[in-house]
Amino acid sequence: MLQPLVSLLGRGFKFYDFLYLKQISRGVQKVCCEHPSAFYIWYRQLNIRSGIMLETYHTHVQRLLQTITEKEAGALKEAGRLAAEAIENGGILHCFGAGHSHMIGEELFYRAGGLAPVKPHWVQELLLESGGARASEWERDEGFAVKTAQNLDLEKHDVLLVASTSGRNPAPVEAALAAREKNIPVIALTSSLYEGASRHSSGKKLKDVGTVVIDTHVPSGDAALTDDNVPVPFAAVSSMAALFAAQAVSAEATARLGRMKGGAPVFLSGNIDGSDAWNRKLIDRYKKRIPALAGEEEIR
Repeated sequence: MLQPLVSLLGRGFKFYDFLYLKQISRGVQKVCCEHPSAFYIWYRQLNIRSGIMLETYHTHVQRLLQTITEKEAGALKEAGRLAAEAIENGGILHCFGAGHSHMIGEELFYRAGGLAPVKPHWVQELLLESGGARASEWERDEGFAVKTAQNLDLEKHDVLLVASTSGRNPAPVEAALAAREKNIPVIALTSSLYEGASRHSSGKKLKDVGTVVIDTHVPSGDAALTDDNVPVPFAAVSSMAALFAAQAVSAEATARLGRMKGGAPVFLSGNIDGSDAWNRKLIDRYKKRIPALAGEEEIR
């Protein structure tokens, strides 16, 4: 009696479905009274199939992005200023992250509508394709983190964006420390809500090292949703938050550069006719500092 209704609601209503509802309503009422436990199971199925998790996740992400927009506006604008001034003065924007956080560099690099002077740092051992658990081990290895930080190729007038939701592992902390030692500004993209002490010998987390800190407000553990039938929280939101914040910084920097003498070096989509010539000029302009723009291997 219940399964047809579950299936009906799961696929969405059609006009003729309302006639069908009348036919089965009496059966539903009978089940509610005589078999309450069966009704509860049906109700749980109905919630899931009617998109309750989708709606909940959407609401959570929407609120998270709104929180970042409202509470981190000052930090986002300051980060944009640092990036714009670095590029205007001949520097570039470096991006560093381990695990899923390396996607921030992927997002900003060679991006349609994005700034050209962006250098992502892809460290093979820290990429998930090298093995998820193994990448986490390398991220916690302080000796390896020191060596990695020494290869960041940071120069005067550059700026470094370091992304790490927990901000507690040596790899992102060491990268930020290396930049600060060279007086390179650090844009720290992390969450103050993440629990757990630093795993770096200094006792510092990423938020303690950044020149400007953008709080993503991601909950500790990253996962945002719960369900009675699932033993642990699920549905991560850190990538949503970090990518939004990173693009907001890029947008702020781009607008500022547009008002500066050198202008805003922004890529066009490669799928727009005539864009190749425009993009080639930007590639030639920055390929010495960012070889990956010209197709040279930069995964270390």
